[in-house]
Amino acid sequence: MRKLIPMFLFSALLWSCNNDDDAVIDDGPGESKEFAITALDNDIEGTLTFTDMQDGSTTIDIELDGTEEGTTYLAYLRHESAAEQGDIALSLEPVDGATGLSTTTATSLDDETSISYEDLIEFDGHLIILVEGEQEEEIPVAYADLGENQLTGESFSFDLVAVGDSEVNGQAIFEERESGETLVSIFLEGTEEGNSHPAQIRVGSTENETEELGVALNPVNGGTGKSLTHVANLDQQTQDGQAITYEELIALDGHINIYLSQEENETVIAQGNISDGTSEE
Repeated sequence: MRKLIPMFLFSALLWSCNNDDDAVIDDGPGESKEFAITALDNDIEGTLTFTDMQDGSTTIDIELDGTEEGTTYLAYLRHESAAEQGDIALSLEPVDGATGLSTTTATSLDDETSISYEDLIEFDGHLIILVEGEQEEEIPVAYADLGENQLTGESFSFDLVAVGDSEVNGQAIFEERESGETLVSIFLEGTEEGNSHPAQIRVGSTENETEELGVALNPVNGGTGKSLTHVANLDQQTQDGQAITYEELIALDGHINIYLSQEENETVIAQGNISDGTSEE
């Protein structure tokens, strides 16, 4: 004959099971978001992943390919886009060159300002990866733009042709950010190590240039032939630095001039009209 469990014992057992269930706290991973890490003049690239943890923290994982054993790679989240190079917001665990991996658990920035997973995936900033160089110089090797600084995939490009006896030529690329602002990239061939070439967006065409400066771009590095500039406003010389969107910039009646050097900044060595460009998606 089966014995009946007294009701008070059954109730106590049920309460105990429910109480144990309530005591279990899930502090494992929740949602995650991945960003591509782009190389700077090398082969180092990878992914940055933010993972929302149930305890309120965020796990920040970096996974890089192309790192070297014995080398330590410093990692920071900085304000603004990579082209603007804002101040450090959060120091991350260094990347081990042997594995290419780094993991950081964060609940606040370096200044102790609290930051959540939602704050981080929408952060107006970027990840920068650097390697220590000679004389304690930190050399940037890779980056990832975050939040509104990410690119939408819309781009516009045009050729920069040599002027006069110059053999420097290349391409300018305008890329739209999520914010509606623009990343302007210049890629040149024929430049030389040690030179720095001023670059400007001028109002009017190359055939009908005005005295108005549209945007002063970051100089082109002669060693790499590259320049990256974040463009959100026209310069003060024109229309009091008013905001300009990607769509407005690619429709601007203007052109880009590349100059010989910082000293000879009136000698144009390459240029191209914005109106000659084409859009890609």
